[in-house]
Amino acid sequence: MSENGMRHINLKYIDESGIKTLFSKGVPCSKADKGTYDFYIGGKCRVYPSGRIGRIMKETLSHDVYVQFDNGNIETVNLLNLFYESLFGS
Repeated sequence: MSENGMRHINLKYIDESGIKTLFSKGVPCSKADKGTYDFYIGGKCRVYPSGRIGRIMKETLSHDVYVQFDNGNIETVNLLNLFYESLFGS
């Protein structure tokens, strides 16, 4: 098992008092994917496996997120399927 690691995913938001963490998830992963990944409400992300880029709208009750894509569609996405795009790109 030395080839595996842990991927830590944090969902955060920024308000007038600073950065707040809504929740964190830790999941086993390959050694190449291990690390800590911060995603922000209002921030952009890339969704696996489609590769589409969207903006994180809000958290669901089950700790997934609503992501709005460029075509206007809003979909529920598991945090484990989010990958970095840019934090607040245009």
